[in-house]
Amino acid sequence: MSLEMHYSIQPITELPNDLLLELVPFSEQEGYRHIRRLYDDYVSGSNTFSLPGEILYGAYADQRLIGICGLNRDPHAGQDGVGRVRRMYVHPQFRRYGIGGALLAPIMEHARQHYRLLVLYTPDVAAGMFYESLGFQRTEDTTQWNYMMLL
Repeated sequence: MSLEMHYSIQPITELPNDLLLELVPFSEQEGYRHIRRLYDDYVSGSNTFSLPGEILYGAYADQRLIGICGLNRDPHAGQDGVGRVRRMYVHPQFRRYGIGGALLAPIMEHARQHYRLLVLYTPDVAAGMFYESLGFQRTEDTTQWNYMMLL
């Protein structure tokens, strides 16, 4: 693979199941279940990131979905104004090209228009460092999320 990666970040309004299914085995091999949940929830209609203030973005290279990240109203917050970063994943072959940050940039911009607080949960130390590099702060104030950003 060359040092330069060509990809595009696009909002997803209709997620082709076959594109998402390409990411599922890679995420499961790494021990992550959240992409399978994204697929199952999207297919069942229980979470299509289509409520007001919600959005889903994909990273594409050569018509292939190589990364994904969504924004939902936080179901655990118990209050309005809290958005939650959901289902962030970049295919292992395409990491370290800035795709994660490129996916989060429009998510964060969208969140600023709809929420006052952006939260997420990750048990992964490396992921936590990534989120901190983008301005999230680690918090121990809740069991529902461990990173937050005031918007």
